[in-house]
Amino acid sequence: MKSLPFFLRFSRWTGKAARRACFWFCLLFLFCTACQDAGELRPETKSFAPALSNRSSVINIPISYKVNDLEKEINQAIGEVFIDDNSFEGDNVKMKVQRLSDIQVSFKGDVIFLEVPLRIDCEGRVNKKFLGMKLDKTQKADFEVKLHLKSKVDIDETWQLITNTELLKLEWLKKPKVKFALISIPVDKLIEKQLEKRQDKLLRQLDRLARLNIDIKRPIEQVYSNIQRPILLSNELSNVWLNVQPSKVAIGKLNGNSQQLRIDAAIEANIFTTLQEKQPKIGKRTLPNKSKSEHPSGHIDLNIFGELKFDEVNKVLANQLVGKQFDLKKRSIRIDSIKAFGSGEMLMIEADLSGDLEGKVFLNGKPMYDNEKKELFVDNFDFELKSRAFILKAADWLYHDNFIKQIEKELRLPLSNEISQIPGLINMAIEQGELKDKLSLDIKQMDFSAQDIRVQEHGVQTLIKVNGKAGMQLRQVTRSP
Repeated sequence: MKSLPFFLRFSRWTGKAARRACFWFCLLFLFCTACQDAGELRPETKSFAPALSNRSSVINIPISYKVNDLEKEINQAIGEVFIDDNSFEGDNVKMKVQRLSDIQVSFKGDVIFLEVPLRIDCEGRVNKKFLGMKLDKTQKADFEVKLHLKSKVDIDETWQLITNTELLKLEWLKKPKVKFALISIPVDKLIEKQLEKRQDKLLRQLDRLARLNIDIKRPIEQVYSNIQRPILLSNELSNVWLNVQPSKVAIGKLNGNSQQLRIDAAIEANIFTTLQEKQPKIGKRTLPNKSKSEHPSGHIDLNIFGELKFDEVNKVLANQLVGKQFDLKKRSIRIDSIKAFGSGEMLMIEADLSGDLEGKVFLNGKPMYDNEKKELFVDNFDFELKSRAFILKAADWLYHDNFIKQIEKELRLPLSNEISQIPGLINMAIEQGELKDKLSLDIKQMDFSAQDIRVQEHGVQTLIKVNGKAGMQLRQVTRSP
């Protein structure tokens, strides 16, 4: 007998056999349809924009120091005796030069002016043969002078203070006199000649003492080291760390007056945030040689680069949403798993649901930064087009309720509190350590704005611009004993 078509053979089935075949056919059809829908709901993968590159930041810190404090430190640090020549050899004169009272200090631009009061004790010797007789006689004298000195001040590439002191004038406070047969004879001109011979030695000694006792490098080195410590900005959901990797320190002009000395310093660095549980381990960089600053004094120009890794974001989402049940219009659904990933410029969310709606759904939106609220958020967050069409047909009650809003809420990352803390946290980091009582940093007028946000394969990159002003007050620059 010739074989009949399938539908004719099926029509001849009756009773239990027909009902059983119909049941399995429908089940197979529904299974195939479900599999097809699940595959069709997955959005197409789109290519990503080029990754952001971190831009260098500049922290300009004018360092100021009160002249009165510097004057006190110089007088404490510099010893009493400048020259102690206790030998007649060479010129038949012994001379001891010591400080009479405090040195007076003032600045004009990058030039330091010093008034150095000195007491000088000298002893001259006559050692000659005259008419066959040896004449050997000594005579002592003491006198007081005030040296008026000036020097251009600079800092070399190794952070050493550079001075080249020169004598402006010599002011006699007490002129020298030598008694001869009860008569006092002024010898100031003679002594001035002797001082001129020793002038270079005295001035170079002052330069050497300034280099040894005034330490510009130490406070800058402390700032450079402390600023590299990762700063915990937030631990509300996951730890957000601010990291600073300095690369260059530049010094601009030195400018002083009768009140204070100001040094324009600038630190160039890469600044970025990381989202991770443990404090980042970053190898510390040592202070490089000094460079020349070409940036405006006191101006902070920061570019804070951030990357929210999907691995870390998914931990937060899982902790907040997995297992959570939503009661929606007498129905309920449960999130069994949820993860974020990227596609083109969009942030994608894939959620596995159970309950009155079972299966995968996909949501998406574009990451944005709200400059007023200072927060990252996902704009136009909604079901992805394919998921939206499916839900409108199968479960429109899910689309019209607050399910989307509750997930979108977890994707908001408020930064206002963290941003407002940055000046204080940087202050704390810089002022830690052995110099915490010797320097203070003041950061103010901080303005923040988003420069760019890009979705990448492994996370969301952000670049936030920060502008402000800063100043540092030193309370000690001389080396501690």
